[in-house]
Amino acid sequence: FFPLSLWLAARCEPVFAAAAVSIIVITAVWSTTYGSGVLGNPALPIRERVLTAQAIILATTLGALVLAALFAERRRHEAIVVENESRLQNAMRIGGVMAFDWNVPRNTSQRSENAAEMLGLEPREAFLPSEFLKHVHPDDQERYRAYLHDVSPENPSYLVVYRWLRPDGKEIWFEETARAEFDKAGRVLTVRGLTRDVTERKRAEAQRAASRKVAELADRAKSGFLAAASHDLRQPLQSLSFLASALKPNLHNAAGHLLVARIERSLE
Repeated sequence: FFPLSLWLAARCEPVFAAAAVSIIVITAVWSTTYGSGVLGNPALPIRERVLTAQAIILATTLGALVLAALFAERRRHEAIVVENESRLQNAMRIGGVMAFDWNVPRNTSQRSENAAEMLGLEPREAFLPSEFLKHVHPDDQERYRAYLHDVSPENPSYLVVYRWLRPDGKEIWFEETARAEFDKAGRVLTVRGLTRDVTERKRAEAQRAASRKVAELADRAKSGFLAAASHDLRQPLQSLSFLASALKPNLHNAAGHLLVARIERSLE
């Protein structure tokens, strides 16, 4: 009975294990009552047969139900783990973040489920870490290598922003934060981290930079225009002021002097 109970408890819901226990109990009672099988041996007193049947029922019931409870608890924890993993993957997908775990000696990596979508790769496509650098923008490859080369037991973390060239030709910006783990000799064993899509932020920064440049150019143009206008206006006004001052000594009546004074006030 034990292999059957164990299989039902491990593979099925607890109700199936309880049903199997009920069948075993009914079989034991029936065998004892009607004298069939091991429990119907006429050489044994009825008391011993009843006690044997009770022992079988008790052991089978407790064993099967305990196993069913243990496996049910295990399935519940597995369901919780799967649900939490699904929530984490959805949160990472919504936030534009992917996780990676790079085993440096073996040159293998594990990435979150949304990594293929973010990188523009096929979900089942094999992707070695050594191939990763080929998709980094040529202008950013040297800087990316420098960050990886500079990690050490004293400085195990790094943060780098770089451009990624997808196979479909689209260019996106990534911000990668990672931490390396080392062996006793100081060699890199694994690199674990998060990579975030910051394309929209970079586009906004580029737009702000372009707007700031346009504003600076407009301000320079305005300043140049005002300087030229000031020069072009001041020159004839100064000439008129000199002419009014030269005209004043040649006037011999009060009306002429009043008129020149009004001209000077207008020029000011």
